[in-house]
Amino acid sequence: MSTHFLSRSIDPGESARALYAAELRFHREQAGLSLRELAQLLHLSVSHLSNLETGRRRIQPDIAQRLDVIYGTNGFFTRNLPAARSPHPQPHLELDYLHQHATEIRQWAPTRIPDPLQTPAYAHALHTTRSPLPAPEPPAPPDAKPRPLTSPNPPLYWVILGEAALHHHTGNRDTMAGQLTHLADLADQHRILLQILPFACGPHPGADGALTLMAFPDTQPVAHLTAMDAHALIDTPDAVRHYHRTFETLAATALPPHQTHTLLHTTHHHHRATAQS
Repeated sequence: MSTHFLSRSIDPGESARALYAAELRFHREQAGLSLRELAQLLHLSVSHLSNLETGRRRIQPDIAQRLDVIYGTNGFFTRNLPAARSPHPQPHLELDYLHQHATEIRQWAPTRIPDPLQTPAYAHALHTTRSPLPAPEPPAPPDAKPRPLTSPNPPLYWVILGEAALHHHTGNRDTMAGQLTHLADLADQHRILLQILPFACGPHPGADGALTLMAFPDTQPVAHLTAMDAHALIDTPDAVRHYHRTFETLAATALPPHQTHTLLHTTHHHHRATAQS
């Protein structure tokens, strides 16, 4: 764990969540406790406690209750849980951080290639595509998107793509062919486990949007849901278990890797042949 990470400063005026995080650190320092000492009292890792004090992760209710007891704050941290668990003021930065620190990532992507697996050409084509309606927040530029596979210790990465993601034209046919080649290379190099859910499977539980599940070595897993311009980060254990079951159902329905490989190459050749015609 780097010193920079542990000593990251936070601006309490940035958001309600940032203010709550600053209060966590203030009360710890007032109590004369180090990060390690408080982490031991709470049975947390030092890195997870640091993430709570910098607003990177959302505190769980039982931890807030235990802090009120340790600090004698008369329920302050428990009463203000809605602030602590409010959305991050820059959601794409929070998601990028989670991607970079996850030890396992499972993704379901029904209609487009997930950010970490995109080629530069595909990412650029997505970034330059504009909806006629105003978005609630500007999209992250291609060079700001998460790249967990380039880290020194990449996560176990299991992705299920809807067959539509192979056919939706993003850029031109050459862009799509290059993107499918990149996916095939990642799978052949065992950097990802890739499955495709074919059109022929019919109705399935992932039809409403994309899903990302992330696991970490020192804290609870999370689920990230996206549908159109809306997104939600879920970390309550029962809900995360529900979305794990959803992913397992999709995996059981999707093509196994060898059939996925065949469909990927067939679609790639179709894009390439159409581009040359």
